[in-house]
Amino acid sequence: ERRAIDLAYFGGYSYREVASLLSQPEGTVKSRIRSGLKAMRRHLHDVGHDDQHGEKNGEQNGDGRTADDRRPGAAAPGWGT
Repeated sequence: ERRAIDLAYFGGYSYREVASLLSQPEGTVKSRIRSGLKAMRRHLHDVGHDDQHGEKNGEQNGDGRTADDRRPGAAAPGWGT
């Protein structure tokens, strides 16, 4: 899981390229990345950090909302524009 995540997110490789590099089917790579990210989110939640923005739960960020105010997958205002 970690190697696939490293290659896809930090190495900039596509799922197809990661699959080729790891000699695994593309579906397996997607599944491992998805389960690895889910495990990281669980861990970050367990230690009290928001899974996307790094704030501790309950702390305000620059947009005046707390990490608890954002729904999972929602970008902060101005992101992705």
